[in-house]
Amino acid sequence: MVAEKLRMVGLPGTQSKMPSELSGGMRKRVALARSIALEPEVILYDEPTTGLDPVTSEKIAELLVDLNVRLRTTSVVVTHDIMTARTVSDRVAFLHQGRFQFVGTFDEAARGGHPVLQDYFRAMGFPCGTGTFAAVKTEGAPR
Repeated sequence: MVAEKLRMVGLPGTQSKMPSELSGGMRKRVALARSIALEPEVILYDEPTTGLDPVTSEKIAELLVDLNVRLRTTSVVVTHDIMTARTVSDRVAFLHQGRFQFVGTFDEAARGGHPVLQDYFRAMGFPCGTGTFAAVKTEGAPR
């Protein structure tokens, strides 16, 4: 099972490596392999791209989408990374001061909504939206 799950996250043949021999991106992938070993219906990711460079972050986000479809799971991704939210989500929820201030698609979030969300979008280089996104991906998940 270990070899199969590592292969699924793009790390074939690495089961004998020590954690100190793995890059940050590889460690994220190993954590993902551990998560999918139990074949869950729902996976919760807490800041899955934190501490990674932009290229590796994008690869991890794309891997989350790929696994979501292949494993037919629902994924909930908590992130401050707007690009990750854009890549992995069908819908986003914006949490600010302990309450959801917006729930909808990424495009709806970019077009309007809570003023703090608009500030966040502008600060990240988007035409318009400080808080946390919970990005939910349900494509391929059982209903």
